[in-house]
Amino acid sequence: MKSNSPAWILIFGAGMVFGTMLAVTNIFEWKLVPEGGQVKMAYHELISILLTGIGVILAALALFIGALAVWGYSQFQSMTRTASGEHLEKLLKDGPFRKEVEHIIVKHVSAQIKDGPLRDILVERVDILIHSNAEERADRDTGDDTDDSDIK
Repeated sequence: MKSNSPAWILIFGAGMVFGTMLAVTNIFEWKLVPEGGQVKMAYHELISILLTGIGVILAALALFIGALAVWGYSQFQSMTRTASGEHLEKLLKDGPFRKEVEHIIVKHVSAQIKDGPLRDILVERVDILIHSNAEERADRDTGDDTDDSDIK
């Protein structure tokens, strides 16, 4: 079971702080002393000041959490990309997925060689090889090498 003690400690501490603030405002009167005299602060004025302060703190906290969320999302995205790449690489190196991909590639290339444009390219290249440099191939086959570059 997961322990939630840090969250309870934080909530308890916040309750103690706000409870103390409330007790102090009820027991003592806050006094502001301007130049000439004494002005008393009423309870509702103090509460409005405290709530304004809490609102400002919550707004700053919301901005901080928003920045953390954006940073966390980008980190999550990069970690996911890395993990999926590693997993796919592992599957392609020694998994059943490798055999399936190889089978699909062999099937596709075989179909291209049998009836596709790859057959036309291969036939053209073989014809070029057969019909070009026939004299050199004949010399190599018979062993007659009349090339003067070897004799010096």
